[in-house]
Amino acid sequence: MKRCSSTSASERRPDGRRFLLRFFGIILAVFLLANVAATRAYLRYRYRPGSSEWGEKTRGLERQLRTGRPLHILFVGDSTVSCGVSPSQFDPDSYNLAWSGFEPSELAALARQILALPQRPQRVYIGITPGFLGQNEWRNTFDLPLTWVAVDAARNFYRDTNSMKPFVLMGGVCALGNRFLQPPSLAPAEPPAQAQAQAKGGEFGVEPDGLLVVEGSEQAQGFDTDAEIPFRPVNFHLLQEFKDTLGQAGIPVGWIWMPYVSGFEHILTTGPRASAGLARMSREIDRIFGGAVISLRGTVPDREFRDDAHLQRAGAVRLSRELGRRLAALPS
Repeated sequence: MKRCSSTSASERRPDGRRFLLRFFGIILAVFLLANVAATRAYLRYRYRPGSSEWGEKTRGLERQLRTGRPLHILFVGDSTVSCGVSPSQFDPDSYNLAWSGFEPSELAALARQILALPQRPQRVYIGITPGFLGQNEWRNTFDLPLTWVAVDAARNFYRDTNSMKPFVLMGGVCALGNRFLQPPSLAPAEPPAQAQAQAKGGEFGVEPDGLLVVEGSEQAQGFDTDAEIPFRPVNFHLLQEFKDTLGQAGIPVGWIWMPYVSGFEHILTTGPRASAGLARMSREIDRIFGGAVISLRGTVPDREFRDDAHLQRAGAVRLSRELGRRLAALPS
């Protein structure tokens, strides 16, 4: 009888292991499907054709292209470019397609959008804040190179608590979490400009040249703390691919460094950790874009910033006129 009991127990053990494997496999599959569904839903919402900033700017570009005029320069990037570059100040045939919260995982989708235009731009200039260049909370995880992401996670496993986050939370879930759990960051890139305005009861609008104008202002924080700006090779790989993809279609791509308030600029240039991180980023930007790099840092006084990183309309006008002068001075 004891032998039979032992045999029965040994026969049950594999069934228990199979049950656990199936149980955890189902949990993993459900979690993965939830991540994929949330990310797809988030991307549909972010790129909705209705009242989103992307939708407003895309419609504005379509209206400009319908005039039949050539599209000289297309400016793209995050909210600092969206609020800061007014092409009508120097070239009525250029347009600002930048939108708030733009980060490197969206570069591939942006390249597809540009190449699908009925009339392609003669040049593209892009600007992204150091905060977005150094983060790995990517919104569009479907366009990420998995090998590069894995190498980045392994390389930063012990020094960065966020290193494995992309393998746990995809873009949609991550974006939802960031609405409530926003980690502190050196670069004041979030929340997006129009979200800030709405939260304060203000208004935002997109001008015919694509400039995002946000009414109202908030007190600059006056950065006085040094902090590390992480260097993530995957983000610069995505920048290189963006430049190469458009370059193969005959569209040269350049880079713009946008300005910040003097307090933040001071930290970027004198803070040991911040300045080291920015210097490494700058070297990589120079490698990718060569001589097509325009730095507009220090060109706008603090009184013309709406906050630490985003310009008021007067600041955008001042910056854009200086940008026009820099562009005119470039060899043709």
